[in-house]
Amino acid sequence: MSIRSASGATRTVLICASFLVIAWSSGPSAQDRRLLDANGYVRDDAYPRPLVPAADQKYLKIDGLKMKEVMKEVVAISLKSRDDGNKYWGRIAGSKYEAMVHDWAEAKFKKYGLQDVHRQPFKMSTQWFPIDWDYTFTAGGKSYTFKSVNPSLHSPATPPGGLDLDVVWVGTGTAADFAGRDVKGKAVLIHSIPAPGSMGHSAAYERAMARAAEKGAAAIGVVYGISDNFAIWQGLWLLAALAIAVRMILATLDGFVAERYGKATRLGSYLNRAVTEISDALVLLGIFPHANPFWVAAMIAAAWVVNVAGVLGPSAGGGIQWTGPAGQADRLAILAVTSLVATVTALDWTVVCALIVLLSAVTIIRRTSRSIAELRSR
Repeated sequence: MSIRSASGATRTVLICASFLVIAWSSGPSAQDRRLLDANGYVRDDAYPRPLVPAADQKYLKIDGLKMKEVMKEVVAISLKSRDDGNKYWGRIAGSKYEAMVHDWAEAKFKKYGLQDVHRQPFKMSTQWFPIDWDYTFTAGGKSYTFKSVNPSLHSPATPPGGLDLDVVWVGTGTAADFAGRDVKGKAVLIHSIPAPGSMGHSAAYERAMARAAEKGAAAIGVVYGISDNFAIWQGLWLLAALAIAVRMILATLDGFVAERYGKATRLGSYLNRAVTEISDALVLLGIFPHANPFWVAAMIAAAWVVNVAGVLGPSAGGGIQWTGPAGQADRLAILAVTSLVATVTALDWTVVCALIVLLSAVTIIRRTSRSIAELRSR
């Protein structure tokens, strides 16, 4: 008789349900994931193409994607400034990188046959921008250095020894956010939302920064609400990996505890199979928001067939087949490892699903052939 305690079965299902909840809430939706490239950016071909009225068909020759490719040439100059080691990088006025843009524009004008292409110099005022800085935040006895922090244009220099300030978080910096908060002489941190299609952002046009200055803030920091600043979801994959590990430990200990301490029940066989199937479904369903639904469904179906292929033998007088490479424990190990990888980088879960489907197909063939061979040898 198979051995499994009812309480152990309940724990296993709860652990797998927690994986489902964590994974479901820990990242972009499956639809979003299909719109992203390998670097996590929206693919060019994923942008919507609006219907163009007949009267405007003549403008279709203006191709936004081609314009983007041209602009990438300009952006490459900024990236060269960064790659050359400039901490405050870009096509800064008065720098050699601005001159490179002049060269680029002049070459383009001449390429397209424009006449009388020449440069008109003008005198600039003295340029000031920082060349080095650091920003360290300390809380709970730990210090964190943020390499992505950049001083804004026209930021005043700090004293030689820097500034050591208490930090006050004020949300988006509305009047209500500042209510009851003493920010005088402190560093204020504001969450700002960039305006689509422009260089503006909410902390500027909603006067959040001006409000902080008026209330005596000694320093103002702005966190832009863009994609790379919302990577908190990646940390939840660590919880998913831990949930899988706990589920595997409980599955191992469950039968041992039931047998050692007399907790076995006559329902052991049912619990063994039911818990296995439910747990597998909960774990695999957790991938649904992050991958192509077809491959998630194929993975769940393949996992079920693998399980069935393993237990068909006893119904014909043979033994259970545990061989891999995509048995239950193997799948959990794969998901645990990929969940850990997802904590540090964007992961294409559709590829993971396809890999598990492939390994499951191999497992089904191996289990079935071994079971048939065992029965024929008797």
